[in-house]
Amino acid sequence: MEQFAFLVFLHVMAAIGVFVAFAVEGVAQTYLRRAATPDEVRAWAGSYRAVRPIGIVSLLTLIATGLWMTLAEWGWTAWILVSIAGIVALAVLGAVGGIRYTASVEAASRESGLLSTASRVALTNPLPLALLIVRSFLATGIVFLMTAKPDLLWSLIGLGAAAVVGTGTAALVVERAAAGTPQLLAHRQSGSRAASRPAPRR
Repeated sequence: MEQFAFLVFLHVMAAIGVFVAFAVEGVAQTYLRRAATPDEVRAWAGSYRAVRPIGIVSLLTLIATGLWMTLAEWGWTAWILVSIAGIVALAVLGAVGGIRYTASVEAASRESGLLSTASRVALTNPLPLALLIVRSFLATGIVFLMTAKPDLLWSLIGLGAAAVVGTGTAALVVERAAAGTPQLLAHRQSGSRAASRPAPRR
């Protein structure tokens, strides 16, 4: 029983670690998206690099302790199987959003002067932020499964609802974030200049 209680403790701490990684990633992305110089990128690049080890260690600990408790105590119940599917989705979405954005951060940090337009576009790409939001909602849904331990139907409903709400929230954020991308700003500025020109005389 003491061993099981310790596994539960590690399992909960691992879940907290996942949310800590999300929080660090969210703050780092917020400031990286606002960066105008490589110095500003470098100031937050270290925080963004810390996300991967925190997230990986937490996720692996979550999986290892979960499997241990499943084999020792719970068995392969419906909520565990759905939770595993959710964890796999977390890992895949994290890789999709993180690998390319990390490369963009590293490339921007090596520049000098003001950031190039290409780096500004890459750093303000709304996809990594959208995937972070979806992952946060999915993780919340998994926590619901861990605590409520529902049957198959309610497990699917719980995780599905988290995915739908997360995707909807991410879509709204992407729409708002896209309004501030360098391409759109440049387009708006050129449109404003064109509108301010006097009409040709006939």
